[in-house]
Amino acid sequence: MTVRFTGHIHDQSVIKELHCNCFAYVHGHSVGGTNPSLLKAMGYGNCILALDTVFNREVLDDTGLFFTRDERELGQLMQRVERDSTLVAELRKQAQLRVEREYSWDKVGKQYDQLFREVAATE
Repeated sequence: MTVRFTGHIHDQSVIKELHCNCFAYVHGHSVGGTNPSLLKAMGYGNCILALDTVFNREVLDDTGLFFTRDERELGQLMQRVERDSTLVAELRKQAQLRVEREYSWDKVGKQYDQLFREVAATE
């Protein structure tokens, strides 16, 4: 297995190419909220290994694997997915289905519309 640390990449076509050809995506972000990079990885159908935070768990649910800040744990997860192609295929499929189901523009737009209507109704 080869791990590549690319640094920041701004070119969206390069990012797409990386996502479409990677074996697994390691998401190490710990800041709050729904991370666009994580959603993008899900949308491209990546097998995702994510830092175990409440935010990453909320977004991924059971469609990814989680690791703590212990580097041995991440290494073990990487070895696990390298050995288990069935697990990788299932995680890829489930992540893509989840992002389509839970994070579509249509669904998010309707949720915002409902929220704004509720706020407006209380004033």
